[in-house]
Amino acid sequence: MAQPDTQRALRKFNFVAGAEGSGTTLLLRLLASPNCAVSLGGNHIKYPPEAKPLVAAFDASNRQLWDRKVSFAVHEEGRERWRAANAALLEARVFAETTRFFFKRSFPFAMPRDQFAPDLWDVYDLWPEAQVIVIYRDPRAAAYSAYRRGFDSDIRRLAVTCSEQLTWIAGQVRAIGREKIALVSYTALCNEPLRVLEPLAARCELPFDEIKAAAEREGMKTTADDRWAHELDASNTRWLNEFFDARRLRQWEILTGGE
Repeated sequence: MAQPDTQRALRKFNFVAGAEGSGTTLLLRLLASPNCAVSLGGNHIKYPPEAKPLVAAFDASNRQLWDRKVSFAVHEEGRERWRAANAALLEARVFAETTRFFFKRSFPFAMPRDQFAPDLWDVYDLWPEAQVIVIYRDPRAAAYSAYRRGFDSDIRRLAVTCSEQLTWIAGQVRAIGREKIALVSYTALCNEPLRVLEPLAARCELPFDEIKAAAEREGMKTTADDRWAHELDASNTRWLNEFFDARRLRQWEILTGGE
């Protein structure tokens, strides 16, 4: 077995982000499927049960770090707690065989929904070598996905939030640089999962055969992006089309590359 310092150097942190309802959990589930990887959350967790206190401390620290309503002092305390929780994860015997740590947060996360949102700059500040993967989706489909899963009872509120968060994500991606962030189309992931996942596996230095097996088990549906148009009533469908017109769709062109 590698010595502790060597083993720690081999460990990599990977962060999955996207507007809520855009497929962040699906992507996390696939990328964290290899035996060498763990998922520290949000909705998909994969780690040994005995690691629960360590992961709970990590999750609490990032919630404090990304609480938009706390003071400067509380935010700085959250940053220090994140560093300490991260160090504890890396040094824990329970993760001795783990080389890839995955974590995801959607924009926004937790309740209330206007309070918590991640910041990609923080990820790079706290772990400069992190791989950040952003998944994007037709915002009408993303808003409906959040609606269908009960994130809110009103489709308009969800669409407004999605629009705001797409602007936030696109702005951060533009500022950080597209070349530094892996951008993934949810539609492409569902339609051609292996073509999308193979370069991600290489980028994150993961065994592609294990990810391929996970994708085959997942059985992704190629019609997922169309559900909103068939399952919402006519008035809500019309409103979503009008809200996400050509003007608002520009918010995610930085993610789609104008496709």
